[in-house]
Amino acid sequence: MTVTVWFNPACSKCRGVKALLEQRGIEARYRLYLEQPPSVEEIEDLLSKLGDPEAKQLLRSKDVGYIDQGLADATPTQRIAASCATPSLINRPIVVSGERAIVARPPELALEVL
Repeated sequence: MTVTVWFNPACSKCRGVKALLEQRGIEARYRLYLEQPPSVEEIEDLLSKLGDPEAKQLLRSKDVGYIDQGLADATPTQRIAASCATPSLINRPIVVSGERAIVARPPELALEVL
């Protein structure tokens, strides 16, 4: 089983997921999405795995950038473009396993896709 975590090392929830996976002996690949912004195709694949075609779970709705850009009323295409242009808007951590993904808030939710 390949597990990928969309990861921000400054985020306590991301660190919580990493610790949880390590405690259970689960190896994961950590996608540092802030250092390497995702492509549109990568976001579309992630949305499919999240079951989130509207791209509403994907973005941090309380973030100032989200509010300033009016993303609550944006189309999915606009939300995807915003996530690629400003990856700090992406909710985290996102845990991907196979064809499933979840926003792991709290970190224990990661276990639902493993």
